[in-house]
Amino acid sequence: MSKTAFVNAKRGSTFRFTPENLFLVTDRTHPLYDKRVEWPLEEWLVKSIMLRGVIEPVLIGKYPDFVDADGVPVPVVIDGRRRVLHAREAETRLLAEGGTGIIVECVLRKVSESAASSMMIVANEHKVADTPINKARKMAHVKALGLDSDEELCEMFNVSTTALRDWDKLLELAEPVLDKLDAAKLTAHAALELHGLPRQEQIDALDAALAAANGTAPSANDMRKAVKAKASKPQRATRQRGNKAKLRSMRKEINPVLSAALPADLTDEMLNTLSAGSVDVISSPKSWNAFRAGIRWAAQLAPAGTEEPPVGS
Repeated sequence: MSKTAFVNAKRGSTFRFTPENLFLVTDRTHPLYDKRVEWPLEEWLVKSIMLRGVIEPVLIGKYPDFVDADGVPVPVVIDGRRRVLHAREAETRLLAEGGTGIIVECVLRKVSESAASSMMIVANEHKVADTPINKARKMAHVKALGLDSDEELCEMFNVSTTALRDWDKLLELAEPVLDKLDAAKLTAHAALELHGLPRQEQIDALDAALAAANGTAPSANDMRKAVKAKASKPQRATRQRGNKAKLRSMRKEINPVLSAALPADLTDEMLNTLSAGSVDVISSPKSWNAFRAGIRWAAQLAPAGTEEPPVGS
């Protein structure tokens, strides 16, 4: 890139306004009206603007039928009405806290109202949604830069901690699975069914699920069936033996505790239920340890003062 790129670049029509000085069309008969101007505010966006300001410039226009008391045209929002609404609320809160106001960068487009109306529609409808695997890679990149707080990551991506954990799992999948995710031939929910399996088992189950789906993206249920069908008899036998051993250990550890606190029939019912549905829970050491910790906590074996089970311990 040339060192004079900025110097030679043409200057545009860029302005800086406070959010309250930007005009939002609320007349439902006007070409620049959008129902979203009446939607309720979203707390996550208000907080984001309070933290970072309005990141994306707002598109505005000037029209003779929108003027102030002195007859001067006001900046009419073409695209970015939701940003403006949330910026107003964010500014109100910041000022109440003794902070400074918010300035919104705006780009002026000298077009007719009908052309502006089409711009408004295109700006909102011609968007490509980010994929879960791409979000996962962005999360990994941010973590590599030193930001590893779940609270900060949840705020940044506007997701729950459950989504963060799922993204971690996606990044652990075999490369052929990631390739299908990138190509939109596999959903994240279906791909997560492969997590925890050996690499070749993932690939085999993926191929079987894709073949059974006849050109469409297989569902999570399709993938579960493929995983079950592709597991070899020795593999299934090994897993079953391991699971049964863990269940025996669980009964030996938990039974006395439950028996001391619960009626005998309820203890037997609980253990039988756990035995019947614990295959997924005990499929990995981390899940198994978390499960045991939760049971022990529920049975009031947690140390004094513990309010939550030591999940993941």
